[in-house]
Amino acid sequence: MGWAIAMFAEEVANYSELRGMHRSGGLGYGPLAAIERHCHNPSLTMETGCGASTVLMSNISPRHYAFCFDDRIYPTGSVNFVTESPLYRATRSTFVFGPTQQTLPSFQFDDPIDFALIDGPHAFPFPELEYYTIYPRLKVGAVLALDDVHIPTIHNLFRFLSDDVMFEPLERIANLALFRRTDTPTFSPLSDGWEYQEYNRRRFPVVGREDRWQRLVPEWLRHLFPPTTRAAVKRFLSRD
Repeated sequence: MGWAIAMFAEEVANYSELRGMHRSGGLGYGPLAAIERHCHNPSLTMETGCGASTVLMSNISPRHYAFCFDDRIYPTGSVNFVTESPLYRATRSTFVFGPTQQTLPSFQFDDPIDFALIDGPHAFPFPELEYYTIYPRLKVGAVLALDDVHIPTIHNLFRFLSDDVMFEPLERIANLALFRRTDTPTFSPLSDGWEYQEYNRRRFPVVGREDRWQRLVPEWLRHLFPPTTRAAVKRFLSRD
């Protein structure tokens, strides 16, 4: 079974290379193979966005949902990339077209989710909105994948998930990060409790840029610097 599954990632990656980069980019062999390694016998899977991962999941999952824009008017669009692939199994995959900000919150999943890939709109706060909709529906042991973690807005969510007790980091390969849902009770999506989240506990309080000079450099030491050095150190500490 493991060998057969490994062939899917390789074949999908080869198809992507032959077809050329589709409009929204795509996952290469390494990230696709990582998804295969960690996604075992799923019943229901989903992703935001579509591309090589959609082709792959149609071979791994009996029920896969891709929430994305319908860009079939573009010859090199992502949907055409998927549907024209000889590896794509259309009977096992469903497109949900439209902005994920609208389609995902209103969609009714009839079973818990075994695998989810967040790879939709990348501007703040849309990855967080997708996460908010998805995380209460993940079953224990489910895999949550996050693509493009090199983008600052996505990296913020990546850092949060890396600290959160609901998730165990599995692997990061290229710009894809994978996490496993632990058996920690689901954080209530309808209340607060920010102080119990590990991401906040480790970083509280936040030292703002304007506070770093006062907090990090003792007063007695500040007076030892000549004015030009003080100004240079303050500029350095005020960097983002």
